[in-house]
Parts: sequence; structure tokens; C-alpha cells
Amino acid sequence: MATTAPSINPVKQLVRRREGGPGLVGARELGVLVPLVALIAIFYVDNANFGSSANASAILQAVAYVGIIAIGQGILMLCGEIDISVGSVAGLGGVLWAWLMARQGIPPIPATLLVLVAGAAIGAFNGIVTVKVGVPALVTTLGMFFIARGLAYVVTNGYAIYRLPHSVEEFGSGKWLGLAWSVYGLFALVIVADVVMRHTRLGSRILATGGNESAARSVGINTDRVKIGSFMLTSVLSVIAGMIVVAQIRSGDPTIGTGLELQAIAAVVIGGVSLLGGVGRVLGIFFGVCLMQVIASGMVFMHVDTNYQNVVIGFLLIGSVALDVIQRRRSGRGRRA
Repeated sequence: MATTAPSINPVKQLVRRREGGPGLVGARELGVLVPLVALIAIFYVDNANFGSSANASAILQAVAYVGIIAIGQGILMLCGEIDISVGSVAGLGGVLWAWLMARQGIPPIPATLLVLVAGAAIGAFNGIVTVKVGVPALVTTLGMFFIARGLAYVVTNGYAIYRLPHSVEEFGSGKWLGLAWSVYGLFALVIVADVVMRHTRLGSRILATGGNESAARSVGINTDRVKIGSFMLTSVLSVIAGMIVVAQIRSGDPTIGTGLELQAIAAVVIGGVSLLGGVGRVLGIFFGVCLMQVIASGMVFMHVDTNYQNVVIGFLLIGSVALDVIQRRRSGRGRRA
């Protein structure tokens, strides 16, 4: 009896060459995890208070805010695009949420849904202009950077919005087992995003689109839809982060998210995601955010001038990109051989 050859999924074939191994943690992620653990040990030896539960809780709370945005930014970069408006979009989402509740009297749940829809609309605009019109993502999102920041000041008239609903303030200050609710939200997001990226067709399509867009199209992937959807996800996660900050500080401040776009991009790249797309993992992004925050906190405990934090992060960013370039060159030589 004749035997049939096993079917080969062309999308998996595209992705398999770029995943860096089947395990949960690959070489790129280990390259971030090992320094992270080493720095935690060094800072703890220097000052035992660094390992206190209060400091660990504070670090994770800061990680949650940046991490939620970084996950969206990382997925977008994995499919070959970038969004530098995430900080401004987070600020706009936060103040719009506060304005709807405090000034318009809309209950928290409907106000939350409206802000999420607004975030999705912003992401769709960025995606359509970039993918369909052909404007480079850097230019499109730079424009949105100014638009969103300007609208945040228009909505607030330059002043913070106070008197939020009591339930919102309770959520912002609420904790379970010593950790803020936002930390558990980040943990859940990391788990879901990691599973989606490593074990679903959607994740394979995102990686294939970022790894080789023309090849992805040739195997039937709608790369335009993948990219627009990734832009939408990035903006939605940005406004969620903005709402979390508003709940924690109990006001809608138009300065929320200032400078966050650079922190998110740095965390993604340090976490092992390639600027060229198609290579990287969600867990690495999480490690990258943690590494940046541990450095910032540890240098404070060591009484190092905070200005040096940016110097260290800058060197880490350059080193991560240089390592990615070297690895791609070696990989290219190997394939040619």
C-alpha cells in the first residue's frame, strides 16, 4: 500500500529557523537572565535592604507599567514594525479615562471600554497609514506621538484631573500578597503572550511576517492584517498602562508616559528582540524590563548618581543591537555555506 508523505506547514518552516531552540528560554533570553540574577546578587550583597519585600514590590510595580507597554511594542517589533508613540498614547488614554469619569460622570466600566476602543482606533490609524498608505512607521508614529500628547493637554487644559471614583482609587492602591494588582496583570499578560507567540498560528504568522514578509505572503499569510492588528494591540496595551498609572496616582496627569517610548524600545531590544523583526521571545522582553528596573533601583541603593542610569542603559542597548547584528551575520554565512 502506498504511503503518503507527511504534510509540511510552510509557516512553521519559516519560523523554525528563527526561534532559537524549542525550549522555554533560549540563548538570547539567557543572555539577559544571567546578568539580571548576577546584578540582583551584587546589589543584595552591597545592601541587604535591596532584597527587602518592600523594594521587590516597588520594583515589580514599576516593571508592570513599562512591561505592559513593552510586550505590545515587542510583538509589533517582532512583525517588523515599531511604534514610538506608545508613551503619548498611554498619557492620552489615562487622562481621557479620568476625564470621562471625573468630568462626564461616566461609570468606570463604560469609561474603560470607551478608552480601549479609542486605543484600538489609534492603533488602527497607525497601522493603516503605515501598511496601506506606505508611510514609514517611524514617521507615522512620530506624528501620533505629537498628536496624542497634544490632545492630552487639550483634554486637561494642562492641569491634572482629580476626584476619581472611589472604586478606581481602591484598585490603584489595592494589593494581594504584597503585590499591586498591576503586577499580576503583567504576569498574566506575559504568560498569555508567550503561549500565543510560541504555540499558536497567530504567533507563527507574526514571526514569519517579521522574518521575511515576502516569503510569508507567498505561503498565504495576510501580512497587512497581521501588522495592523499588532499596531492595534500595541496601542490598546499602552492605554491600559496609562489607566493603571492614573489609578495609582489618583489623578489624570497629562505628563503621564513622558519618555516611556524609549524605555519600552530599550527593554525590548535588551530583551533579545531584533530591530529587524522575526527574532525574539516575550519572556526575554520581560527579563529586559526587569533588568532595566533592577539597575535603576540598585544604583539608588549604592548611592550612585541617577544620571549614570541612562549611561548604563545606553551601553546595554548598543551592546544588544551589536550582538544581534553579529549573530545575523554569522547566521547568514551559515545558510550560504
